[in-house]
Amino acid sequence: MENVFEKVTRIGIDTSPFIYFIEENEKYLRVLTFLFGKIDTGSIKAFSSVLTLAEVLVQPFVKGEQCLINEYISILTNSENLSLIPVEKEIAVLAAEIRAKNSLKLPDALHFATAKAYKCELFITNDKHFNEISDSEIQIVLLDDLLDKNV
Repeated sequence: MENVFEKVTRIGIDTSPFIYFIEENEKYLRVLTFLFGKIDTGSIKAFSSVLTLAEVLVQPFVKGEQCLINEYISILTNSENLSLIPVEKEIAVLAAEIRAKNSLKLPDALHFATAKAYKCELFITNDKHFNEISDSEIQIVLLDDLLDKNV
């Protein structure tokens, strides 16, 4: 797995990796602990759309899990090396262009447009429909594809 992140300095992260990491999904925990460790030390800068915050908080609000709500907000908004990016005009236009060329839903197009606007080299997700996107600037990496790699 080190070789996937070896020369990367900027990554975009979809919503699902945050959910898997914060809620300690056993299947992905080893991979995500490695990745978020690289982000924590500053060897990788991470970017995610502010939509991530809205998406990760839905189930904790449904279940009334205030501690989990606070944990998500703290982790996503208090990291030096993780930036939550607002939906700005440039990102909205990029998202529309991405949607015009692919069958992504608007939230997914906004996540990918955020990574593209912030010059990310990788986009980490576990949604296979992102593989439809052909973008020579950003490599799409599925968490499932990292599971058999050594950390």
